Amino acid sequence: AIPHEILSGEGQPAWLFGGSNDGPVAYRWQDGAWVDARGNGVGAKGLMGADDAGANPLWVVGYDKSQAGTLKPVIESFRNGRFRTRAIRSPSDRFALTDSVSTSFGTTVVGLFLEGGAMQAYARTYRNQKQWGPVADLGLTGESALAAVTGTPAGVTWAVGWRQAASGQWRPLITRGSRNRWRVERGARLPAGQAALLDVAFPQEREGYAVGYLVPSGSSTYEPVLEAFQDGEWRQVELPWADEGSAILRSVSAGPSGVWVAGTRLPTEDAEARAFTGHLLDGEWSLSYPAATAHKSDGWTIAATDDGAVAAIETADGILALTSCVASPGSDAALPADRPGVDQLLVAGPATDQPSATRGGGIRLIDVAADVGLGERTDTYGGLVADLDGDGWQDVFYSRHFDIPAVALGGPDGFRQPEHYPFEAIDRHNCAADDIDADGAVDIFCAV
Repeated sequence: AIPHEILSGEGQPAWLFGGSNDGPVAYRWQDGAWVDARGNGVGAKGLMGADDAGANPLWVVGYDKSQAGTLKPVIESFRNGRFRTRAIRSPSDRFALTDSVSTSFGTTVVGLFLEGGAMQAYARTYRNQKQWGPVADLGLTGESALAAVTGTPAGVTWAVGWRQAASGQWRPLITRGSRNRWRVERGARLPAGQAALLDVAFPQEREGYAVGYLVPSGSSTYEPVLEAFQDGEWRQVELPWADEGSAILRSVSAGPSGVWVAGTRLPTEDAEARAFTGHLLDGEWSLSYPAATAHKSDGWTIAATDDGAVAAIETADGILALTSCVASPGSDAALPADRPGVDQLLVAGPATDQPSATRGGGIRLIDVAADVGLGERTDTYGGLVADLDGDGWQDVFYSRHFDIPAVALGGPDGFRQPEHYPFEAIDRHNCAADDIDADGAVDIFCAV
């Protein structure tokens, strides 16, 4: 199962869509949990992209490949608690829609189709929720495709994808539309090589972001790409973590909590592919490799919320939905974004030998303590979690009753034991951590 689109609305999770071997994936956020919404009438085989969560109706697009040798577009609109299938004329018997967005002018869908064996980008607008306008003339030569579309508060539509350059290489494609009039925009100046953009977000009228990848000429390494639209032009954003290995960015979102990206570190001889998320706030990046994704996984989609983000990744067991934590409850203190919160496995796959507990028709908890360096089994009365050494990573302290307490310092690769810490054996019970004497260092207070 692959999660293609996750949406947030009114500052919280809203919808998650995708595709699987068993049919469409459609979940709705209700009462603090993801609930399977396929019973509401959705009938597509694979759902690729969706409109803004607040749209009424909500449009979801994708594909149907149930008939051998064909690929048909699918449009589902959600209103009054049910999905309804909408019709659209296909320019080819191999045609898929990848994303949709609603603006004040109408709902625009984008995608690609094959004509004479060549890939062609596609865009069309359902005007004022009444009728289809003409297929957009994008003015492109050579092969092309559109992967994602978004809208600005004023109703301008931006779509991204890739096009074939005169050199024969794939290069990023950025198009801008208004009332079904489209033009190709100049993107950031990227080095020569194969490149594509896979998602786009515009939180404000003149602030936008697009993500994808670049394979430089003469190289086989995938470099993550983030472009930002500011002051009327697109520029490449420097990623200080880009040289950590081959990676692709597939999704971007932005909101009050900052800019969020999701992608995959590609496999190497020593490691499997691994999903990750990135968070940019006030010029500082933090990356998250959730412990639940220690084995093969792919990061597909992310959506900003008022105080963080929600993301969905593909794992061997199915789709894992994640929520982030970037602020302490009741405070404005920003914390690093690499704090995975609620993990909910939405589409279960084959059973594994990992210890787990299941409740609520799909929520699955997996014990990963040993995998991250917290595998010790010991008597203890209480513990605490705090950034004890001030490095931005949460650390763990547990009292161990009459024994010397244990300290595990967190880091990007899990937890480690400090070389020295000045504690004696005493019957400690519950402990708490705070800067008690206001000297800038975290103190530990224990009841004995």
